[in-house]
Amino acid sequence: MAKLDYNYISSLVEMAQDKDSNALAELYAATYQLQYAYSYHYLKDEYLAQCALQETYIKAFRGINTLRDPKLFVQWLSQINFRVCFGLANNSNADYSKDGADGPEDEKIVIDGRTFSIRQIMSLPFSEAKCLILHYYNDMSYKEIAKLTDDSRSSVKRAIKGGIHRLFHLIGEGGMTE
Repeated sequence: MAKLDYNYISSLVEMAQDKDSNALAELYAATYQLQYAYSYHYLKDEYLAQCALQETYIKAFRGINTLRDPKLFVQWLSQINFRVCFGLANNSNADYSKDGADGPEDEKIVIDGRTFSIRQIMSLPFSEAKCLILHYYNDMSYKEIAKLTDDSRSSVKRAIKGGIHRLFHLIGEGGMTE
């Protein structure tokens, strides 16, 4: 997978915001491999990953005029993809009923001996939540997360450490969450 040319992507976003449909096609061509790899890693199913990719780009292209800084397109697209994958994963694994069973946002993840719900993790800043879920829920290494998110390993490590710190601050210094 080639490194992304952020200046080129930024110029395509500006053209797309000016209603250039060819720019949308080029944006897709320039970014879909990274987004598909992310979807596939997260969902572990090629058909769900293709669905996620389609939904991600539909949402992104419909909302492209809301993006204030074209240089942030790849990060913005990744956030959309993460939320789409999260939703698809929870819907595809939905075996809970409406009769009081916990929903997917109440699923638990153990981090450093303490239990947190997905809901708590998703309340963190996006970069921290994404890295925590990929590391602790999807069992991905820092290196795998860095490659998948197009971030450095140190950024991934910092996001995980910061996320853990925020989570522990949410529940106080000791004890398990409910």
